[in-house]
Amino acid sequence: MPAEALARVVARTPLGRDTTTAEVAEWVAALGSGIADAVSGASIEIDGGSGLVAAAAREE
Repeated sequence: MPAEALARVVARTPLGRDTTTAEVAEWVAALGSGIADAVSGASIEIDGGSGLVAAAAREE
């Protein structure tokens, strides 16, 4: 994605920044550990809240 397009996406993200690879890796590690044994069939979005913004835009 071009830097200018990424900057526009990030500006609309509630966290105001891009998700890091470390944040994604932490979720992958947690889901693969015993801490997530009760998690089943879940869809976990690691997107800084941008999914919420997209959903709100579709409703408008």
